[in-house]
Amino acid sequence: MKVVHDRVTLEISRGCTRGCRFCQAGMIYRPVREREVKTLLGQFSESIQNSGHGEVALTSLSSGDYTALPELVEGVVRFAEERHVSISLPSLRPGTLTSDVIADIQKIRKTGFTIAPEAGTQRLRNVINKGICEDDLLDTVRKIFSAGWEVLKLYFMIGLPTETDDDLKGIIDLSHKAMKTARAANPRFKQINVSVSPFVPKPHTPFQRATQNRVEEIAEKYKCLKKGLRNRKMSLKWHKPEISMLEGAFSRGDRRLGRVLLEAFRGGCRFDGWTEEFDLDQWIEAFHRTGIDPGFYLYRERSQAEKLPWDHIDSGITPEFLEEEYQRSMMEEVTPDCRNHECSLCGACDEDGDLVFANVKQGIRDGSRSKSKNIPVVKRFRLRYTKEGRLRFLSHLELMSVIVRAFARAGIAVEYSKGFHPHPRIAMGPALPVGVAGTTEYLDINVMGSLHEEFLMRRLNTSFPSGIRVSGVNWIPLKSPAISSVVRFGEYLLSVPLSRFKEAPDRRIQALMEQDEIPVVRTKKGRSRKLDIRPMIELMELHTFEEDAVIVKLLLHVGDQGGVRLDEVIQKLLKLDEEEHPEVRITRVGLYTDRDRTAPFRERKVAVASF
Repeated sequence: MKVVHDRVTLEISRGCTRGCRFCQAGMIYRPVREREVKTLLGQFSESIQNSGHGEVALTSLSSGDYTALPELVEGVVRFAEERHVSISLPSLRPGTLTSDVIADIQKIRKTGFTIAPEAGTQRLRNVINKGICEDDLLDTVRKIFSAGWEVLKLYFMIGLPTETDDDLKGIIDLSHKAMKTARAANPRFKQINVSVSPFVPKPHTPFQRATQNRVEEIAEKYKCLKKGLRNRKMSLKWHKPEISMLEGAFSRGDRRLGRVLLEAFRGGCRFDGWTEEFDLDQWIEAFHRTGIDPGFYLYRERSQAEKLPWDHIDSGITPEFLEEEYQRSMMEEVTPDCRNHECSLCGACDEDGDLVFANVKQGIRDGSRSKSKNIPVVKRFRLRYTKEGRLRFLSHLELMSVIVRAFARAGIAVEYSKGFHPHPRIAMGPALPVGVAGTTEYLDINVMGSLHEEFLMRRLNTSFPSGIRVSGVNWIPLKSPAISSVVRFGEYLLSVPLSRFKEAPDRRIQALMEQDEIPVVRTKKGRSRKLDIRPMIELMELHTFEEDAVIVKLLLHVGDQGGVRLDEVIQKLLKLDEEEHPEVRITRVGLYTDRDRTAPFRERKVAVASF
């Protein structure tokens, strides 16, 4: 009796750094560890001699990324040629297969090639972080058929998050382009096999909270593909959507599904992986008898606040990384392969990195870099920080200089603008007057590389001088409005000597706030103009007494809507002349987006990642 996998299987590496957002194995098997060529050749020789198999599969999550693949294939081919043993390379990515490797493989019996574009359009490939472009795919197809191959399998998924009708049409268009390329490269071209499976969200992936398409939706999408792929040189195979429904339920279900399994077994469900033995009605009845709705696990988007059945399992990838990757997917942003670019800080590696390559000198093979992945990762962060002590006397421009230098000392690359005079991509909150302290200040900054919030905060706090301390870091989308356009109000505490008040402080505050108009005169370049600052004062109240001082709380309009100056408010409050400048200690204790004092900061728990 012939077994399904009737071949020698050599696992050449474990783990993957590509970061496809649908792939559970690519997440939980990190970091990358490659076996040495010498070890694999010894295992190959011994396995063939002991088993007599006529085929060997060099398996991994991305076989083309194996750093010593040319040396390995050359060594395997030398041994396999005289024995007529064929070589297969499953899980190939366009852009990773070189002409030399193809030439070595074709020296012996050819097996099939499978390429997995996963999605039909570049937009959706960016969503899932596939990291390949159409040119990569068609170039690989050309290489394969030019080397003499006659059949190719393309693998796609349908029902991916954000999928549209255009993405389905993209599968049809891309398959026809591959067929046209294959025919041009090899006149003996026979067939393109298109395999399609429904997307099933998996735990420990960025899409672990996503919804799954219903059976009826998948069936309609199959009809569309079947109609568009009608060609005698093309075949379409698909995975039954009913089986995918069960896969989805048990993929993200909880312990209650044990009762469903038992009921299904009692109802006669056996060998359901075989299509002819699968009975969906029996499974539906098992769900019904146990009172469990499979739609609860399948057809709803799970919020970030919801506890997941697998949260107690530590896969090595931090929850914050998965959440950030999901947000990036919704914005169609690509996170590049961390072996080619900056570490994405997923949590799988320690500070030195745990990746083990078979070819240490080569490390990263230039041939493995896709054209669509040469854009560096840029992340935008909103920092909450303090400016106190002696550093309150820094001007706004001096503060920006301190911040940029602190990032340099921390070894964190900041994105710079283009042009003749590049400047760092920093958006500061409303400027603090010289001498005014701040306990809750904000700034937005673009950072090169996929960094974690906790890591960023820890590194910066070791680099800032005393007086500036980062108290919070949040990742925000690159297209988020600048902090200066978000903030509308600033809250201040004024410590005023009691002797400076010419009447009871509470009465003076009340009298000032009851005025319809508070006029001030400003002089600039010899010109004077009158201004009413009353609309800019949202709140003024007596906060507390402190020894010989009165603490006054102010809520003022700031930013684009502002214009009031603190010295003007103090002069009107204390009935002073313009030449008088009393010793008033001022601290800004809050910046808000509206008068109800909602801070421009997304508060959430940030776990410390492992490095």
